[in-house]
Amino acid sequence: LKASRHRLRVAEAPIPYHCRIGESKLNTARDGWRHLRFLVVNSPSYAFLLPGLLFILLGLFSLITTAVIPGGITVGSLNWQPVFAASIFLVVGANAIMLGVGSKLYTVARGDLSEDAMIRAYRRYLGFERVLAFAVLLISAGTGLDGFILYSWLADSSGDHLGAASVAQALIIIGANLFFGAMMVTAVDS
Repeated sequence: LKASRHRLRVAEAPIPYHCRIGESKLNTARDGWRHLRFLVVNSPSYAFLLPGLLFILLGLFSLITTAVIPGGITVGSLNWQPVFAASIFLVVGANAIMLGVGSKLYTVARGDLSEDAMIRAYRRYLGFERVLAFAVLLISAGTGLDGFILYSWLADSSGDHLGAASVAQALIIIGANLFFGAMMVTAVDS
């Protein structure tokens, strides 16, 4: 990984190999987990950021589908409401991106990674206070939407507000996770 980051040429060199004498001391689960953990810690873009962006895109696609087809998609006798998938995808995507930024900051602080453009942009344009403000904004928007839904329901209980309620809950969850994630990232980045 370090050779790749420093753009060094990696080549394979043949070596003499002799069959093992005795029994291997490797443990598949323990040693496999250790290597997977190493790759996750040292490759946060691939482990968190790219999947997070994929989930965000899926969530936005599901929201657009909901806007275009408000009644949902009917397959046989089933009616699928994409807005529920949208909220799940958006929450998972936001969490993955937050974990990716946190793990990138952690690996930079440990000296395992050098600071890249994303970390510099985070420190310059976002930072703890702005992420907290954005989190509070999301929580407020979700709570306001929930309040509007409650008011509409009390005024006329015949309306269908499931889609809006799903979006409101997603905003609250993403905001709360960003709030606590910002505190975690600040502890790592201090």
